[in-house]
Amino acid sequence: MVASLKVNLHCHSSLSDGALAPEALAALLARAGAQVAALTDHDTVDGLPHFQAALENLGVRHITGLELTAGDEGAVHLLAYGFDPESPALIQAMALARQAPEGGGLPVADAIARIHQAGGRAFLAHPLVLDDDLARLEARLVRYRRHGLDGIEAIYAPYTAEQIRALTEMAGRLELAVCAGCDYHGAHVPGLSDAVVEFPLDAWRAFRRGGTRPKNWTGRTSCCVSCCPRCWPSACWWARSFST
Repeated sequence: MVASLKVNLHCHSSLSDGALAPEALAALLARAGAQVAALTDHDTVDGLPHFQAALENLGVRHITGLELTAGDEGAVHLLAYGFDPESPALIQAMALARQAPEGGGLPVADAIARIHQAGGRAFLAHPLVLDDDLARLEARLVRYRRHGLDGIEAIYAPYTAEQIRALTEMAGRLELAVCAGCDYHGAHVPGLSDAVVEFPLDAWRAFRRGGTRPKNWTGRTSCCVSCCPRCWPSACWWARSFST
């Protein structure tokens, strides 16, 4: 049996299009056995403080999260993790996404760049929603990787085991990390009601390392404020964004 964690790194509260308030959502995830969770509301981080405080009281680890809407011939949803919620670049990106017509916000390259400027990592959400043809999807991921994409949500609760395996193998070929989520919106939302999903430990450890890195990154996985000038500046936000 493969060792794993129960996680949900993709869920929504009533501050975007979910059914539950952030505190109630945190309680539900804790009851379901989540060991790590991230609130990823659409184009807003307003729920993070209440969600994370509730998880801490319940003994569940957390990481900052967001689902940022970008555009590339239609909407592209990017899961951002481990960022500074007060980053001006990211705040502006969220505002632009909320104001954009249906079908996208900033171009994907710009959205990824802003997530990185905020110290975070960018993962493509529910990849088969973007394109269910694996060859076309892989070609698009090659392009997004050139823009700095760190990984994909290969482990997505609504997908079949075969789909998850195919996406995980694709991520490996492209040297992308994977994340795991359920896209929880509410108990009565068909296909989006799972509270937790199993995240293999080896994939979790790769996720913790932060996915892909700039070529000039020094290899440090954690740092303090005093060392930031000597390493990739966003490494601090990534390391600090994980509770415990």
